[in-house]
Amino acid sequence: MVAPHSALRQQAQHFSEISSVITPLVDVLARPLRDLRMSVIDRCNFRCTYCMPLKSPNGDSKFLTMRELLSDAEIERLVEAFVSLGVDKIRLTGGEPLLRPGLACLIERIARISGVADLALITNGILLPQMAQDLADAGLGRITVSLDSLDEQVFAKRRAAGARSGGCLKASRLLKRPASLD
Repeated sequence: MVAPHSALRQQAQHFSEISSVITPLVDVLARPLRDLRMSVIDRCNFRCTYCMPLKSPNGDSKFLTMRELLSDAEIERLVEAFVSLGVDKIRLTGGEPLLRPGLACLIERIARISGVADLALITNGILLPQMAQDLADAGLGRITVSLDSLDEQVFAKRRAAGARSGGCLKASRLLKRPASLD
């Protein structure tokens, strides 16, 4: 019997073998689609008024169970499939992707995929001080920190109480690139 991980690898290899006959992805203007945004978790540590209002499914904290989320192997297989179709930029999103258990290991797996030229993450930045080094070591190339404001009072009005906008500069130094603030 083939081990489950080995079976996934065989399926991905099979897809890679037949992908040479598949047309690369293009938009309606025939431009190649090279970017893939992949949500790795639906949870977030904020309750932004525009993203998770109380009257939304996630506003009542009704999230997918961890078993319902795509596994690391499934995400890796999807990335391999999209790379074989011409995608070379992967951006991990969420919810808040830094809440996904084992995120650094997932990033390391994706970073090893031949053809991934740019591996990025969009985050609210709150957990970056604790995680930035592991993410950089795993192969993450860029981080975009999405902030409503650098003014703590404005920031607090839109985000969870006690949230702070720090962490961006540390991540920027570890990745040896300027932080991108959205």
